[in-house]
This record gives sequence, C-alpha cells and structure tokens, in this order.
Amino acid sequence: MFFENIQLEREFVFMEKEGCFEQHALHIHESLEICVLRENEAVFHLLDRDYDGRPGDVFLFRPFDPHWPLTRDARKPIGWVMVLFSPIIVKWIPGGIHLLAPFYVRDRISPHVPAHSEYARNIQQSAFLALEEQAEKRIGWEAKQFQYLVDILVQLNRYAENQISHLSEAMDHRIIQCIEYILGNYSENLSTDDFISRFDLKRTHFYESFKRLTGLSPNAFINRLRLQMSMYLLKNQEMPITRIALECGFQSVSYFNYVFKSHLGEAPRNYRNRIKSTKDMQTP
Repeated sequence: MFFENIQLEREFVFMEKEGCFEQHALHIHESLEICVLRENEAVFHLLDRDYDGRPGDVFLFRPFDPHWPLTRDARKPIGWVMVLFSPIIVKWIPGGIHLLAPFYVRDRISPHVPAHSEYARNIQQSAFLALEEQAEKRIGWEAKQFQYLVDILVQLNRYAENQISHLSEAMDHRIIQCIEYILGNYSENLSTDDFISRFDLKRTHFYESFKRLTGLSPNAFINRLRLQMSMYLLKNQEMPITRIALECGFQSVSYFNYVFKSHLGEAPRNYRNRIKSTKDMQTP
C-alpha cells in the first residue's frame, strides 16, 4: 500500500485512464474519486473487499481509503473515466455540503453504482460530455465541466438516498444529519457533546451508529477532514503553517504536526517542501 501524491491542476479534473494490471498495490490519496468504467470487465479492489465491474458501472472512493482498479483479464485492458476533486468545490454549490455525504458514509451506501441504474447512466453521460468539453476547449469549457461535475454529484446523492430508502431496517437519519453538519463545520471547535445535544442523541447510540456508518470515531472523522483540507492548503497556498493549522480547526500546531505525521509519515513543512520541489522540477 502506498500514498500517492496526486497533483490537481484545478479543484477538479476529468481524466481518461487505461490499465492492464491484474495485481497491484493499493494506493490512497486525499482527493475524492469517481470512476466510470468504459471498457472491459474490472475488479475494483478495496482493502476489505472486491467489486466486479462491467462497462457503465460507477465507483466512488473515499479520501484515504485504499483502492485500485484491476483488469479481470490482462489481455483486455480496462478503460475508465476518473474524476478527482477537492471537497472545497462544494462551497460554490447551493446545498453542496449534502452532496459530499455519499463519500463519507460507507456502511449503508455501496460505492458501486451498477450500470443498469438510471443514476449510472446519467453519470456516464455527464462524464463523457465533460471529456468532450475538455477536448474541444471552446469558450466556457471549464464552466461546462463544473456543471457536469455538479450533475454527477447530484446523481450520486440521489442514488445514495434511494439505497437508504430501500433498507429493510430502520435508520437513524439524525446520524446522517450529524455527518453533514461536521462536513460543513469541521474547521470550527467541535465536540461530541454538542452533537449529542444538537441532534438529541443518546451517547452510546451516537458513538456506535457513527462508527458503523463512517468506519471512524467522531474525532477521527473530524481529524480526517481537517487533514484533507490542510493538504490542499499546503499544496495551493503560501500561508504560514500555523495559520493553516488554525484555519483547518486544529487547536495547536503541535497537535496538527502530530496528526499529519501519524497519517503521512512526515511533518507538514516537509510535505510542503517536497510538493514545491516536485512542482519546480516539472516546470520547464
């Protein structure tokens, strides 16, 4: 397993990809990722299970979740559209925070959207149109791409809503509301006691349900979001490390350094310097 430092030229990108690996180490990165399978059968390999993929299937991957798309037959390379984006883009979308929920709630929402569903068909169409805009680069093409990305996120959200509505067992939607609240306010001074009070939850039920839905404790979930934003700022802003730590919600630089190094194996300053050095080498 390895951490892949993906350099996004913008807050979101559409890319055509091809692969012929039957085996490959899992990778992780901080971006949100959507894959639309275009050609041949695939295996989308995650840490805890594999998903069979057929042309037209859509897969979404959470930040920092290990994954890799593999071909089922090395003689038939897979082709797919990969969409990568930073969660910062939702600030430009009305109600955009709600559109991120499918990427952070994993227990009740499958990352696999089957090709036969209307949601996958709509996502596929938007992804292909976004690639056409990128190829032609007519006036306003980046705005059109952003429009198609919003369409894709809306379809994923409606797919998630449909999945939840068909669950046989009851689901406490207050936990989903809490997750959405955290997504919109993770840089603030948050406490689990506030969540319990705000959403009228029992403490044990809150902790158990939250971890079942996200795979993380509330504090670990908040730190994951703060870390994700800090990596974006370290790559794209020149602001001091101390300011980045505070803007992302960390209460001290020392704790920020501890969380960052625990996840990535290096301090924020070293990470920034390495990214800058890579960019400088790539600049002609």
